[in-house]
Amino acid sequence: MRRKKRATALGSAGVLAAATLIAGAVAAPSASATAGARPGKDREARGAAIAAERAAKAGIDWQDCPADWGLEKPIQCGYVSVPVDYAHPYGKQIKLAVDRIGNTGTKEERQGALVYNPGGPGGSGLRFPRRVTTRNPIWANVAKAYDFVGFDPRGVGHSAPISCIDPQEFVKAPKADPVPDSEADKLAQRKLAAEYAKGCAERSGKAMLRQMTTPNTVRDLDVIRAALGEKKLNYLGVSYGTYIGAVYGTMF
Repeated sequence: MRRKKRATALGSAGVLAAATLIAGAVAAPSASATAGARPGKDREARGAAIAAERAAKAGIDWQDCPADWGLEKPIQCGYVSVPVDYAHPYGKQIKLAVDRIGNTGTKEERQGALVYNPGGPGGSGLRFPRRVTTRNPIWANVAKAYDFVGFDPRGVGHSAPISCIDPQEFVKAPKADPVPDSEADKLAQRKLAAEYAKGCAERSGKAMLRQMTTPNTVRDLDVIRAALGEKKLNYLGVSYGTYIGAVYGTMF
């Protein structure tokens, strides 16, 4: 049976053209997430449902943020456990770093949690709750109705970060240069990118690296939704984060 998807609105936040607002599903995967899928994808869909159900029961143990995260009160931090491989939901787990600041309005005004991804790919969303303290009237109005929730996607920041190069050699990392100056420059950038990718596999392991994907980030997003106790996902994505929102809408 195909479940009807539901949409929500953010009121004044609707003027944020870069935002993608997605109404999520309950913990069980939708028919669109499993219909016609390959057996492996079916296993991952079932694994995502298991992980979401587990997260809904566990919730999030909100605490003061670690000092080295640079996130002061009233922001709170916590972790959400997710499978490394959703095809094996009872296998190895990793912890995703999340933070939040509660809505500034009344209990009656609260409409849920708004989860944010800044794009990148690979950007950290942990700074998002700080927007509550800005004087921008749009954010102030949205903050009355929504908890602001940020997270580090898998492989990023405080969420089982992937290491591809010695930190002392970051200057040698490949640069995003859409217009190389010459053919030689193009070849040099390709070589550097290949070496960087090889370093990712060597330092983090091919098995782990294979699980650092957009679909898995989307599954993680739904597990976070469940851990927050939300029946649907209110989501704000910027840049590549809009694509994550679109994939979430397709999968869930």
